[in-house]
Amino acid sequence: MERIRELQPGILINTRGLGVGDFKTPECKFPEKEQVKGWWWEYCHVGYDGGWGYRNHDGYKPAGWILSEFVKARAWGGNFLPNYGPDSHGEFPEVYYKRMEQIAKWREIHEESVSGVEPGPWPELSDVPVTVKGKTWFVHFDYLNDGFATLKDVTKPVEARLMRTGEAVPFAYDAGILQITLPEEMRTTLVDVVAVKFE
Repeated sequence: MERIRELQPGILINTRGLGVGDFKTPECKFPEKEQVKGWWWEYCHVGYDGGWGYRNHDGYKPAGWILSEFVKARAWGGNFLPNYGPDSHGEFPEVYYKRMEQIAKWREIHEESVSGVEPGPWPELSDVPVTVKGKTWFVHFDYLNDGFATLKDVTKPVEARLMRTGEAVPFAYDAGILQITLPEEMRTTLVDVVAVKFE
């Protein structure tokens, strides 16, 4: 490791080499919060069923799953690395390109909710992943969520809007508890993000 750092002083090394390195890399299982608290970390997982190498079948995980794991990691200040292996010519099956296109389009709209953000209060005070930028909290409803989110120990927000359309999202507030309801007609099979603004 000393030789590697001598050759590349700016390099980052994960902890898979005998547990020594700059950042942790939980593999194929979302970590416990205490395992990564105070660390740089990146959670890695296979992007399809059946291993880390090339796959020519349609067992690729849906874009909604990839995005839900990504926003969970961002809500704790980490990153998500989904693995995809190319074939011997550097190509992927068509389904791979479709997934990447879905994710790219999602990020065009929701980038503010995942880049340059602080971790939110999930799961201690929120039942969904939350990221924070200034006075805006980004509440992430993944594809398995039933359309409800509860945040505790917060002040009354000024507004809540669906990032994808800008539409107002209904919420109720009482005694420090914020309940957000995302109607079914506002849902997608990806991750729906509600931007909640506080004074």
